[in-house]
Amino acid sequence: MTDKRFQIASAKPHTVLLAATLFLLALDVVWCLMGHWTVGSRGLVIRVSVALGVLIPLIVARYRRDERLKTVIVCSSILLLFSLTAAVFSYLIVSTNAELVDTSLARWDRALGFDWPQVFLWLQQKPTLDWILAVAYASVIPQIIVVIVHLSLTNRRKTLAEFNGAFVVSFLIIEIVSAFFPAAGPFKYYAGVVHADASMLSHFEPLRSGALRTIDLFATQGLVSIPSFHAILAILLIYAMRETRIRMLFLLVNIVVLVSTPTRGGHYLVDLIAGAFTVLTVIGMWNGRIPGLVAKVVSGVQTAGVSDQPAPDFTGNPISSR
Repeated sequence: MTDKRFQIASAKPHTVLLAATLFLLALDVVWCLMGHWTVGSRGLVIRVSVALGVLIPLIVARYRRDERLKTVIVCSSILLLFSLTAAVFSYLIVSTNAELVDTSLARWDRALGFDWPQVFLWLQQKPTLDWILAVAYASVIPQIIVVIVHLSLTNRRKTLAEFNGAFVVSFLIIEIVSAFFPAAGPFKYYAGVVHADASMLSHFEPLRSGALRTIDLFATQGLVSIPSFHAILAILLIYAMRETRIRMLFLLVNIVVLVSTPTRGGHYLVDLIAGAFTVLTVIGMWNGRIPGLVAKVVSGVQTAGVSDQPAPDFTGNPISSR
């Protein structure tokens, strides 16, 4: 017999996204207030307005009655809002300033026979291949849009709920891991060997030192090295489209995304391995226990409100190394 808890958790594909967005919003607000952080008002207002603006078509009754179109609109809007709270949370996590683990990650790469500088330098001599990898790496966000639209319009609500849930849980896991095991990444670690463009990581040191206390939502950067979120998304995108007619296209594109991630995203090979392990574990758990837990949490929020949760190091002071 179908598990009723799963039906509750997957009935609305946006349920987990909304719950995670509200949770991170509460955590971000408390952390920013206690740690004396500021979020740029212009970027905040514009990006929130865009996210809410996506909901405008629902003013028309005809669109509200179309469940498939409604799913596209609602999931897209909430995903945009989630991305804002997630970006702020990621910056706050980086500011905890735990001891860097780059030396260990680089050593593990070498033990696996992966020489990151050599691979990077080799690709510099293959501009066409490097360009292909760059395009593939940048395709992840458009792919997410395609997944939401395609799964919604083909009425694969259960699959979309699973995608959204695994997306959120994987993100929370990598942020927790990166809080205790942060890494600057090979772009910075091998700066004396290769000349990689590390400008997309320019906020890393100022956040860790406390020099940067204002978060500009127009200029946020992806600063988590391990586990690799791009590796997680590549596998998750393949999984989400596994029952569609365009599954082979997604498989091929995301294999290239995985190949591109070390040199285009500045990741160690072990970052990818950790990302793959994370998302495969989450998918396995999602098919088992997580939906029931989500249903309980959502039910509790609806009946009792969001409970107070202890938050780590709101002051922004360095956490102790292990």
